[in-house]
Amino acid sequence: MKNKLPYFIVITAALLICYLYFPPNDPPFDDPQLFKYFGMAIQKGKIPYRDFFDHKPPLIYFFNYVGVLLGNYGIYLLNTLFVLLAALKFLQLNIQFRIPFPFVLPVLFCLLLKHPNYSFGGNFTREYSTLLILIAFCCLLGKSRYKMFWTGLTASLVFFFQQEQLLILVPFIGAALYEVFIEQKWRGVYRSAASLTAGFLIPCVLIFGYFLLNNSLTQFLDSAFAFNFRWYTVQAEKPGFITEMFALKKLFYQFNLDTALLVTVGIILIGFLFANSRKIWLIGAVIALPLSLISEWMSAKIAIGDAMCYYYLVPLAGTIPIALFLVLAFSKNELIKNKVFIAFCYVLLTFNLLLTFMEYAGNRFRYNYHYKESAPETLFLNKVALKDNDLYIWRSSEYIFLYNKYKILAPDKWVYHSFW
Repeated sequence: MKNKLPYFIVITAALLICYLYFPPNDPPFDDPQLFKYFGMAIQKGKIPYRDFFDHKPPLIYFFNYVGVLLGNYGIYLLNTLFVLLAALKFLQLNIQFRIPFPFVLPVLFCLLLKHPNYSFGGNFTREYSTLLILIAFCCLLGKSRYKMFWTGLTASLVFFFQQEQLLILVPFIGAALYEVFIEQKWRGVYRSAASLTAGFLIPCVLIFGYFLLNNSLTQFLDSAFAFNFRWYTVQAEKPGFITEMFALKKLFYQFNLDTALLVTVGIILIGFLFANSRKIWLIGAVIALPLSLISEWMSAKIAIGDAMCYYYLVPLAGTIPIALFLVLAFSKNELIKNKVFIAFCYVLLTFNLLLTFMEYAGNRFRYNYHYKESAPETLFLNKVALKDNDLYIWRSSEYIFLYNKYKILAPDKWVYHSFW
C-alpha cells in the first residue's frame, strides 16, 4: 500500500486540477476554441493552412481533430490523459532515483502547468510541448536501450507543437551526449546522435508527407514557420532586457510564483556549491530555465503589456521541477538528504500555489464564464438552422465558440484573423 500511495496522490491531484477547467467552467479564451474549430474542419475534410489559416505548428490541429472525434468532452479527456501520462512518468523517475516524498515534484508540475492566472484552462501548444519536454527528460534519464530514439521522437513532437520550445530540450540532450562521450567516446556519441536523428525524422516525414500529398506544403512552410517567426519579432522597438526582467518580476509576484522561483534558485545554488554526481545536468537545467521564457525574449509581448501572452510562462512548469529533481537526485550534500529540510522546501514551493488554486476553485462557480451563450445574438442564432458558410465572425474572437456550438465552417479561411 505504501508503494502505491505516491501514485494515488499524483493521479488524484492531476485529475482534480484538470477537472477545474472542465465545462461549464472552462475559461473563455479564443485560442482553444479556434483549435477545436480547426479540429472540426479537418474532420470535414479541410487541410490546415490551405483551407484555414493560423500560424501555429500543425500538431495542435491534429490533436484537436482526435478530440472532436471523441465527442464534446473529447479534448478535455485527452488533455487530462496527457497531463496524467507526463506526471506519472515523472513520478516513476522520482521513485527510481529515491527522491524524498516522490509525489511532490509531479504535483508541483501539475500546479505550475495548470496555474489559473496563465494556463487559460489548457489546450495550448505550449502546454502540450511542456508535457512532451518533461516526458523527453524522463526518457533521457530512463533505463531503456532506445532512450535516445524516444527522446528524438518526443523532441520532434515538441517542435511540431511549438518550435522555439525545442531549445529548452537542447541543454539536456547535450548533457546526455556529454555523458555518452565520457563513457564511450565518439563512437557512442555518433550512435546516440543517429538514434536521436532517426526518432526526430519519423514525425517530420509523416507531417511533411501529409502536406505534400495534399498540395499544401508551401502554405504550411509559409504559415507555420515564416509567418510564425515574424509574429514573435514583429515589434519594431522592444522595451529592452531590463524592462522585460522587471515586467516578469512583477508578474511572478502577482501570480504567487516568486517564492517557488526563489526556493528553486536557492536549491540550485546548493547543488552547485556542494558535490553533485551529475553536475553537467545541473548546468543544463540552469541554461534551460531562462530558455523557458524564449517566447518572451523573442517578442517582449508581456513587457509591452499584452496580457493574452501570459501563457509564455507555461514552460516553467517543466523546467522548475526538473531543476529541483536534478539537485535532489544527485547532490551529495547532507542538507539535501535531510528529509526535514526537503519537506520545508516542499512547503515553500507549493503553499502559495495551493492557495491560488483553492481561491480559484472557491470562486469559479460565482462567475458566468460563458455569458455570450445567453447574448441576444446567440439566442437568435439558436433558432436558425445554420449550415456551413452561413455565419462569419468578424473582428470578435469572443464568438468563435459559435462555430463549434453549431458545428459549422466559416465561409473564409481567415476565420477571425481579419486584421492579418
